[in-house]
Amino acid sequence: MMNEFDFVKKHGWEAVIDAVKNTSAEETAAFESKDVQPTLSEGGYVVSLDVRIHSICYNKVKALVDSYELINKLGGIESVREGVLKIMEIDGVGSGMNVTHDGEWVGRLTETQLKKAILDVESCKGVYDGWV
Repeated sequence: MMNEFDFVKKHGWEAVIDAVKNTSAEETAAFESKDVQPTLSEGGYVVSLDVRIHSICYNKVKALVDSYELINKLGGIESVREGVLKIMEIDGVGSGMNVTHDGEWVGRLTETQLKKAILDVESCKGVYDGWV
């Protein structure tokens, strides 16, 4: 069964972001993805096709897109890792800190939020090779 991470890996960030931005009725929406696997005869001929349709909840895909956009807004995965370390040094109780990047206000973020964004994006690794 395909999950939201596999969905991003299969279709790529650009297509997924576009799909999320062009979806209405978000609460009930789901994305579909098809996998087609042929069954071959002993001679190598296609005997049948097994078509599987996967339904992936909009909200799960949207959460990945939000994480991806946050990571990019903050300058990439390494910048976000540094941000997590700074928050850990500054704020031991988890209330977070005001975050800006290149002078632009990003928001008040906690260590947990940044770690989740890192985990989300790294779980889709292989789609975007800008960080390693």
